[in-house]
Amino acid sequence: MIFDRKVVDSVCTEFSGALAKREVERISQFHRIQASPGFHEAAQYVLGRLKELKIRAKMERFTSNGAKKYFTWTSPVGWEGISATLELLEPEKKILARFPEVPCALAAHSQSADIEAEVVDVETGVEPGEYEGKGVKGKVVLACRRTAEVHRQAFLKHGAAGILSYLADRPQEPDMIPYNAIWPKKSELGKAGFSFSLSRREALQLKSQLAAGKKVKVRARVDARCYSSKLDVVTAGFPGRGPGVLFIAHLCHPQPGANDNASGAAALLEMARTLKALLDGGKLKLRRPVRFMWVPEMYGTIAWLDSHPEFAKETLCSINLDMVGENQSACRSKLRLTQTPWSVPSYLADLMLEALEAADANVKPDPCGSRNLFHFEQTPYSGGSDHYVFVESSWAVPSVMVGHWPDTFYHTHADTPERTDATELARVGAASLLAGLFAANAGSREATALSVSVEGRSHERFSKLVAHRFDYLRSCKKRELLAQFHRVKRHIELAHAREEASVYSVSELARSGGLADFLENAEFSLASREVAAIAKFEQYVRDRLNIMGNTPDETLSDTEKRLDGLVPKRLFAGPLAFDVLRENEENARYYREVMKKDGTNGQRLYETVNFMDGRRTLLSIWQIVDAEFPFFDISVLERFATDLEVAKLIRLRRLRK
Repeated sequence: MIFDRKVVDSVCTEFSGALAKREVERISQFHRIQASPGFHEAAQYVLGRLKELKIRAKMERFTSNGAKKYFTWTSPVGWEGISATLELLEPEKKILARFPEVPCALAAHSQSADIEAEVVDVETGVEPGEYEGKGVKGKVVLACRRTAEVHRQAFLKHGAAGILSYLADRPQEPDMIPYNAIWPKKSELGKAGFSFSLSRREALQLKSQLAAGKKVKVRARVDARCYSSKLDVVTAGFPGRGPGVLFIAHLCHPQPGANDNASGAAALLEMARTLKALLDGGKLKLRRPVRFMWVPEMYGTIAWLDSHPEFAKETLCSINLDMVGENQSACRSKLRLTQTPWSVPSYLADLMLEALEAADANVKPDPCGSRNLFHFEQTPYSGGSDHYVFVESSWAVPSVMVGHWPDTFYHTHADTPERTDATELARVGAASLLAGLFAANAGSREATALSVSVEGRSHERFSKLVAHRFDYLRSCKKRELLAQFHRVKRHIELAHAREEASVYSVSELARSGGLADFLENAEFSLASREVAAIAKFEQYVRDRLNIMGNTPDETLSDTEKRLDGLVPKRLFAGPLAFDVLRENEENARYYREVMKKDGTNGQRLYETVNFMDGRRTLLSIWQIVDAEFPFFDISVLERFATDLEVAKLIRLRRLRK
């Protein structure tokens, strides 16, 4: 174990899963839609708790009105839902949805209405052809997608009055009501209507009635408003010298939103209380500063970054807690630790993995919690939460996420406090605090110990990648074998460079002759494995193709030659808001299909932007991202770069050959 035994005992003893769960229960009482009264109340609650604990804290507020932009992101409109009822009038009478009894029943950003209207089935509701000949103007559409995906076609293009949205996933839970939001811009408010969320069971019953030729009619009564509001960001901190450690959790999401993400917000409160108690008791000292942030997910983080240009210089690393308190057996989930992307190689994920192992061994089951086994794993980089904002190349701050996934009850009304677990909150909260304190206090001795761990785990990751690529190569047909050999050879070379950079990143914590010598030896060890793996692959290809002598050089395709002559330079800061590209109907359809074909394409495209530094060619960017997220369709990158150039988000410099 790389951690100081006294620190481990102090943190694991002081951190209370029961207190954290109590905070989950309290935060879950607020309907925490971004820029809504419920979020403001939750933020004030967190701020008040910090002040009760005598922890230095403050709230910052940022304009949020559906028009104000932070980088390429448009802030959400403020929204308040007061009451809403959806009543089925024909072919039978019954209540389908009520708000606020079931907060998820009314989609956020719904606007006031009192109408009776027929229901029209538009299938997914996202394709223009699904509306042809159906005359949905003034009617209510039934759509099998999230409201945010449907509203452009239903409201803006075809004048529907409302949307009944349901999801086809998680068929084992047909009565769950999903969380939905419209996310209109300020300029769209006059055309946007209301939306109710239905359970899969209720929606399929309506769908079958419509398919049978029956008239389906509803009455919708909605009392709600959209307005110019604020995004609230609560921050707290403990002083130190130099760049520090940041813990972040998003506070938003509908009531109850217990695991997502009252659990992360509550864990941060208990981590701050624990740290304060240990500092006051003389059991800890801080070398570097430690900060905490509670935010409206991504929107608040991006708005905060817009006014804090010093962030990158002041932040050594960040740990994002998103869905960290689940009863794993009840939610059928496990804890996943998300690595940093290849664009930001770092020791941080391996440090966090060490901390999870320490917590597993040292945190006792909470008297109010379960005795479940602690299932966790390290996974490749993915986005979807606030950590991806920080690793974006505008800041390139190493940031990892800990969160449970998959989760049966995610983004539904069934995400309730009883599905959280005090023991799990204690394990994850203690582990996160241990990792952050290690980074905050590390000197040369700690950095050397960490580098040993990072090197060992780098070898493990590298070995898995080599095995995966060898299996892939063996599956290739003879006619494509040579081209794919060059591709996987490049993967091995780039993976080695990434792992080497991860090991060397430990030097950010301390600098000493002993550490430098160790890192040099680690580099040699990793390089030896790279050479051996490539030699093995080359021999396999020569044997299979009966090649004598050296393996033939790589031949570039026409597309690769084109991309090798283009150097992109980004003209914007912050993570790309894809809405900028989706405003064009053709682009919206194209990227919808790209994401549908392979969900990893979203990660690939975000990562390509991180490498658009004005020095790398599009070909070299594709090669890196293709190694990180195999196997990347090069035509998607070419189209993406073209669309970014048209949108004046990048400049493409043509090289003379």
